[in-house]
Amino acid sequence: LQRDDLSGMQLSGNKVRKLEFLLADAVAQGADCIITIGGIQSNHCRATAVAAKYLNLDCYLILRTSKVLVDKDPGLIGNLLVERLVGAHIDLVSKEEYAKIGSVALAGVLKERLLKEGRKPYVIPVGGSNSLGTWGYIEAIKEIKEQCGKGNGEAVFDDIVVACGSGGTIAGLSVGCFLSDLGSKVHAYCVCDDPNYFYDYSQGLLDGLQAGVSSRDIVRIQNAKGLGYALSTAEELKFVSDIAVATGVVLDPVYSGKSLFLQHTYPHPLPSVLDRHLSNPHDYCSPDIFFFRFSEIGWSKLSERTSVGNPSFRPTFLYQFESEGGRIEIIAEEFRELGLAIFRQS
Repeated sequence: LQRDDLSGMQLSGNKVRKLEFLLADAVAQGADCIITIGGIQSNHCRATAVAAKYLNLDCYLILRTSKVLVDKDPGLIGNLLVERLVGAHIDLVSKEEYAKIGSVALAGVLKERLLKEGRKPYVIPVGGSNSLGTWGYIEAIKEIKEQCGKGNGEAVFDDIVVACGSGGTIAGLSVGCFLSDLGSKVHAYCVCDDPNYFYDYSQGLLDGLQAGVSSRDIVRIQNAKGLGYALSTAEELKFVSDIAVATGVVLDPVYSGKSLFLQHTYPHPLPSVLDRHLSNPHDYCSPDIFFFRFSEIGWSKLSERTSVGNPSFRPTFLYQFESEGGRIEIIAEEFRELGLAIFRQS
C-alpha cells in the first residue's frame, strides 16, 4: 500500500507529485501567481494553494459548486478553510456554467483578466493532469524500484492498482512501467466519466510526452463510478468501514474506497486483496499487488513487513508485503504487534 496520502498534512495526496514539476515550471517562467480549477472541496486546489504560498506565489482558485450556493460565501469547511487561511483568491462557478463553458475557457478568462492587471499568471489544469504533471508519477515508478531494491526485470509487483479521477496519475504510472523494467501491470478504476474518456485523455498526455505507445496497451481501466462522483452506496461505505476495522487503514469513499471496493467485489483478473488479507494475514506476503492510496485521511496499520519511502525524494511512506528479506525496515516493534493483534481479532 503506497501511502501518498501521508506526504504532508496540507500537501498530501497524489497532486503533490505533479505540482513538483508544474510549480517548478511556473517559477522558471517568472510567474507571480497560479490559477487552477476544481470542485468546491478539491484536494488538488488545496494542495496548489499551499504549495504556491510556499513559493511566495498568489493563488487564484475557480471552484465548482451548486447553483444555489454560487452567490453565497463558501464558508470555512474542509479544504476551504486551508485555502482561505493561506490567502487564496476564490471564485465560485456553478456546475451548469462549468459544464457549458469548460475548465480551460474559465481559466483562460481569469488569466486574461490578471494579464490586464499586470500580473504574470500560470495556469494549472484540473488535477494538475497535463503532460508535464505526468512526470510526477513517472518518477514514482523510479521511487518504487529504489524502495524495493529491484531493477533486473523481475516483477516486484505483478499488478499496480490505482483510482483515477483526472488521468494524469495513470498516464505517468503506466508509461513509467512501460519504459522501466519494473514488470508490473497497471490497473485503474475511474470514479468519474468512463474508461473510454480516460483512455483518450491519457493518450493525449502520452502523445505530449512523445511516448510512442497506446494507452490501451499499457493500462487497464475499469469503471468504478457507481452512483456518480462522490456518491456512495451503502455497500461501498460498509466496505470502507470493514477495511478500517480489519486493518486500521481508513480509505476515502470517493477514490480509494470505490476502487478497492470494485476490485474486491466484481469479477476481474486480480485476486481480492481483502479476502486474501483477512483470511490468511500471516501468509499474505507475496509481492503481487501494489495499491496506491492518495486521499488525505487516516493512518495505516503497519504490516508485518514494512518499508519506508525514500526521504530524499519526499516524505511518503511505502508499506509493502515481501516474501523475502532484503532492504526491509521494521518500524517500531510495538506498532507491528498492534497490527498483528488487529488481524487476530478480525
